[in-house]
Amino acid sequence: MYRQFTKELIQLKEFRLHELFKSEDDRWIATLKPVQIHNRCTKCDVKAHTHNRKSRTLRHQWIPGRRDLYVQIPVYRFRCPVCQTTWSSRWEGIPQRGHVTDHFKTTVTKYCFGKTIQEVADHLLEPYSNIERWFYEQASELIPDTDQTLPPEQLCLDEFAIRKGHRYAFALMDPTTGHIWQMNEGKDRKSIQDGLIQYPFRQPPKVVVTDLAPGMAETIIDVWPNVEIVADKFHVIQLLTRAIEQGRKMLSTENKHKKIRHQRRLLMTLPSKLKDHELEERDRLLKDQPKLQELYQALQDLRNMYEAKDLQEGDRYFKQWIQKYMYGVVPALQKVAKTLLQWKKPILNFFSYGLTNGPMEGTNNKIKVLKRKAYGYRNQDRFFTRIRLECKQP
Repeated sequence: MYRQFTKELIQLKEFRLHELFKSEDDRWIATLKPVQIHNRCTKCDVKAHTHNRKSRTLRHQWIPGRRDLYVQIPVYRFRCPVCQTTWSSRWEGIPQRGHVTDHFKTTVTKYCFGKTIQEVADHLLEPYSNIERWFYEQASELIPDTDQTLPPEQLCLDEFAIRKGHRYAFALMDPTTGHIWQMNEGKDRKSIQDGLIQYPFRQPPKVVVTDLAPGMAETIIDVWPNVEIVADKFHVIQLLTRAIEQGRKMLSTENKHKKIRHQRRLLMTLPSKLKDHELEERDRLLKDQPKLQELYQALQDLRNMYEAKDLQEGDRYFKQWIQKYMYGVVPALQKVAKTLLQWKKPILNFFSYGLTNGPMEGTNNKIKVLKRKAYGYRNQDRFFTRIRLECKQP
């Protein structure tokens, strides 16, 4: 029974279990025997002679909270009697040099997800350089292959900071699977266009969700003329929340941080999520402030627009909102209305596709955590690799 269990635990097809014992230094070691010895010369196809035989003990299986399992592998040295070529036996999953198997490297790589490499190195009592090298060696095998994956029909596009205030990059993410398929440094128009041209799939997506950055829609359409652009719902509503915050700052005399945060919560939160006493506080805050009342009502009307069931209803709400606030007495609302008119088609595309940039925004938070845990990355390619490996939807 234990032999069958140990065989499944070892997962080396070219070997069979010979013996399992506990060494003097308190290690569990499985002695393995090859199922078949490949001792024919690759040049002459002649059966070679075995003139030397040794063994190697490698760290093979690591189970958190349990003892490590080591494997003892025989090493044969062959010599061809015809051409006198010598070579050593090679086994799948067993490197020619080193003290761990490929299976152990893969296990350690997966354990690094959500942790720093230094933390894993301390836990495994391995040098930091070893864990780092194994992690990025195995990365190429764990990242999805574009040749074996159907091209995504929908993409989220957003920027993130490599070094805030200095260097930025943008990412293309499949909102369905959570995979980030591409990252390129830069956030200007040329950098984004160059990145889209290098898109790893031949077939471009049908829909791209983006924020309201100036010229973003035109930049995407220049490379992918037939793609549909969807303006992110959060960024559309953010136009009004920022306008409300500016209005609150101009009209409020409160200077205590705690009270300011409370006022912002009263104005930004959905009325249905406020308690009765909070609704009364909100009404007192808006009392005798007609401009702030107008901004607050415009925010609620815009949120109601996003409750529309289809494109026709959404279009009707959108036109009503523009007619009501475009020529009002609040300059901030006029400015927001002009921006919404410029993005009319991408905004209305939300009712056709129902997509937002939420998955990508959540990934941006994970990227920030990765940077802070590692105190920054010296190698940008490794930083992008780690993002692709770890920043996925569950």
